[in-house]
Amino acid sequence: MPLVVAQPAHNAKRFLGSEARGREPSEQRWVGAHPGRTLRARLSAGESDRWDRTGRPMRIPRRGGMRSVHFDFPERHRRGTNWLSLERNRAMKNVPSHWIVTAAVVVFVAATWAAEPNTLTDQERAEGWILLFDGKSLGAWRGIASTEVPAGWDVHDGAIRIGKATKAGDIITREKFGNFDFRFEFRLTPGANSGVKYFVDPARAQGTHGIGCEYQILDDERHPDAKARSDGSRTLAALYDILPPAPNKPVRPVGEWNEGRIVVRGPKVEHWLNGVKVVEYDRSSPEFRAAVAKSKFAKMAGFGEWAEGHILLQDHNDEVHYRNLKIRRLD
Repeated sequence: MPLVVAQPAHNAKRFLGSEARGREPSEQRWVGAHPGRTLRARLSAGESDRWDRTGRPMRIPRRGGMRSVHFDFPERHRRGTNWLSLERNRAMKNVPSHWIVTAAVVVFVAATWAAEPNTLTDQERAEGWILLFDGKSLGAWRGIASTEVPAGWDVHDGAIRIGKATKAGDIITREKFGNFDFRFEFRLTPGANSGVKYFVDPARAQGTHGIGCEYQILDDERHPDAKARSDGSRTLAALYDILPPAPNKPVRPVGEWNEGRIVVRGPKVEHWLNGVKVVEYDRSSPEFRAAVAKSKFAKMAGFGEWAEGHILLQDHNDEVHYRNLKIRRLD
């Protein structure tokens, strides 16, 4: 019989299932009953173990005299998994009934997730979302200085990939967007730098590199650009060189997928990272114009106040991956 039903949360790969008092075996193991997957969690007294992605136990302290059940869903399993039923295995047939953990305790909501990468749910289609990448084709994109996607960009393992030191140049959407909600996932390689720009006009491009407001994509720990401005305006999820993100932004490790989001409603703009709003600004405000005046864009008249433009993925000579790029017009 099912002991736990849990839905993955978008902001963690390890989940605290529940806590309970009482006497119990020193260690028991829960095995995920999900087609083609084994999702492990461990329950123990005193100190609890939880499993990392390779199956090695990670020690975590006992909390407040209570025992904890910890669930570990490998990163590669987080997407494509809606509800996971964790059931007792044979070794646990004698576990006391007070260890049955109710679903209500451990439900984590991730309603925004699609069932598979690069797909839309029926609800998303009804709401007007469109895919900018289907996992196979780059047909919605072109080079900023060409009519086709330049060599150096390709599709790899269901993601858009820009290779290292390809000198390919940036790519932009074929369509322009004004008011929109744009969501995407990105995966950095160690030390990588990239960016997602919006309100991009190819006529303002500098060679094969576009100009626009930029959601910074960066390995903050390894890339020197993170420390180039004392205010943090060149770190991950910043409005590049203009406004820093919130200091408590939730960042997943390099090599894992992070979720980005850009929302534009008239002059109001938001940057989101892994479900948390980290930047908010008004493009028509004196505060925004003052921040631009202190940036590298100070001499560019009307920077960031354009009505519409293309969305751009930046080539910064580092390998970066993008997937689940979808957009909804808010006009």
